[in-house]
Amino acid sequence: KWEVKVRQRNSGDVQTELADYVFIGAGGGAIPLLQKTGIPESKNLGGFPITGQFLICTNPDTIAKHDAKVY
Repeated sequence: KWEVKVRQRNSGDVQTELADYVFIGAGGGAIPLLQKTGIPESKNLGGFPITGQFLICTNPDTIAKHDAKVY
């Protein structure tokens, strides 16, 4: 289990939650949050800017060659 401490920005209150899984999404703070976990996978990461633009392929032949969606 993961123990996640969340601080409310407005009040400063801190609450603790237990979770089986934690997803750290994209954004400017994602890498520092991941590095705070201390897990080995959090080292040697790099980031790239997210523009919010989705690039979509509509060619069925190309789509059939890929087994994963990449964001």
